[in-house]
Amino acid sequence: AVQEEQGKVVVELQQARAEHEEGREWVRKQEEEIAARTTRMDARDTEGAAQLKARDEAVLAVERAIEEKRVAVERSIEEKRAEVQTRLDAMWDEEEVHRRK
Repeated sequence: AVQEEQGKVVVELQQARAEHEEGREWVRKQEEEIAARTTRMDARDTEGAAQLKARDEAVLAVERAIEEKRVAVERSIEEKRAEVQTRLDAMWDEEEVHRRK
């Protein structure tokens, strides 16, 4: 039973890691997109001050969204790790009780 539960925990950890990596990949792609957009926008030398301000605000908004997503992904992973660690600790405690009997 403990091994079965450990197997489930391992699967959950793998899923959490995969979700974490997906989140990181999403952030990386967004950063690349921002860099590409910024490069294209910088190439335009005819933009007016209002257009530059709007572009900067848009870039900042996307950067904020990326940071929020990154923080949310990190928080989710940490919560999952804590949950899994709590379950593992409980399983080990239970196993220790059974050994003492």
